[in-house]
Amino acid sequence: MTFASALSSLSPTSSWRFNGTSGDDIQNNQDLTYSGSPTTGVAGFAPDGDAISLVYASSQYCSASDTGSHYDFGTNDFSLLIAVKMADYPDVYGAVGREFTPLFAKSSYAGGNQMAWYLDGSTATKKTRLRLNNTPYDLVPTTPLDDGQWHLLLLTADRNGNASLFVDGGSTAEATVDISASSAVSLASALPLMVGAIDFNNDGLTIQDFYEGSLDVPAVWDGTLITGSQFAGLWAERSVVPRFMSVASATDTNTATVTVSKPSGTVEGDLLLCIIDWYDDVTKRNVTGDACTSSGWTEESALTNHPETYVYDTVLWKIAGASEPSTYDFVIDGAAVDGVGVVVLRIEDHDPTTPLAATPTPGDTGVATAPDPPATGTLDSGNYLVVVGAADNNTNNTPPADYQEAANPSYLSVGYKQLLGITSEAPGDYQTVSAGFATAWTIAIGPAGALTLVAVSPTDDVTTTGWSSTPLWSKIDEDPGSPDGTVITATAS
Repeated sequence: MTFASALSSLSPTSSWRFNGTSGDDIQNNQDLTYSGSPTTGVAGFAPDGDAISLVYASSQYCSASDTGSHYDFGTNDFSLLIAVKMADYPDVYGAVGREFTPLFAKSSYAGGNQMAWYLDGSTATKKTRLRLNNTPYDLVPTTPLDDGQWHLLLLTADRNGNASLFVDGGSTAEATVDISASSAVSLASALPLMVGAIDFNNDGLTIQDFYEGSLDVPAVWDGTLITGSQFAGLWAERSVVPRFMSVASATDTNTATVTVSKPSGTVEGDLLLCIIDWYDDVTKRNVTGDACTSSGWTEESALTNHPETYVYDTVLWKIAGASEPSTYDFVIDGAAVDGVGVVVLRIEDHDPTTPLAATPTPGDTGVATAPDPPATGTLDSGNYLVVVGAADNNTNNTPPADYQEAANPSYLSVGYKQLLGITSEAPGDYQTVSAGFATAWTIAIGPAGALTLVAVSPTDDVTTTGWSSTPLWSKIDEDPGSPDGTVITATAS
């Protein structure tokens, strides 16, 4: 089950996914409208969808009209769900009067029939606050929410009892407060529901107190209290597929060493996937050296490309440790090369034992335009992150349709796509900016709990088909029998 289907099974009044130019309402077609042009396509809390990123200084927020009175609240019990990712509580941003920022708000702070749930950084005790009309109720989480990581928050409001705050799938509330004094207060309002801001005067002109950070999977239940066990079950569905989180890249010329920064946000246990491409007019040189050896990098495959254009790739990976260096040096064995590009992807929720579920052979080697990444072979019916790339000697490339581009330094482009319950994927063509010999390749990354490793053993440098159950490539020998003097030999891992 995906996170979206698990959320839908709880029958929210409205739930939204940020997968386009507006937040799509899955239940009632009450889409969230974007204001201030928030950044879309952000890696989300839930792997089967994107998030949005909001900037306070740009007055960015979302709102949904309440045509049809889908969430009037009245004197009903209700529940609110949202995922937040922020570096600080709102008071840190230094705006005058901005000690708080609403996650959800209906009506103004001073107006009647008000419901607002917001983050409050006005004191040393950082908290969330539920306001019912003019009565505030504080809920202080024990989990820090301002650590730059995703956190899933659930607020339940039993109008004759308690409001409770649940965090990150915990089945027991981290904070509870008696709100029965407001049980008879009607919250009914035809005003829009706002996410990430509030309309201070209910006039559509005084929108303020904007959220800073990323938001995902907002949902509202008008008349329903979600239980802690339901929340725990929902949380369990978020890690169903590996997720691309951040990237670092670098280029250099006339060098034997290329240095790249550690991707932002890297924490212990992340998968770091490194793709290096270089162009040179001499024989192929494998990437070896200090970074590959002492820092624990594993060379997954030496992808040998078109020998006439002297364009070469290699793929390496490592699991991030507790104390990663701020930069990595990759040394090309031999002498300096004409040009080199490197991309390092940070990936979460991967299989910790065999993170690379499958690595196919390179495809479309030596073509002049539109190199075609090889298809994934038959995988199990689980969910995967597929990484594709293309490289050439003098141009950049753009990934196939439906793939997001992670990075595009000189000589190299890397894109990614999540497969949800699809057992095979045939990427479309890469597109070259201008004519230039190019190559393409594909890697499938399995989720936590994935089946046993499936890898490939190629028959030669340029085959575009075939997967096998042979374990990882673990030895590279030179042999005159292959087109450019390289042969891959598979051994048991």
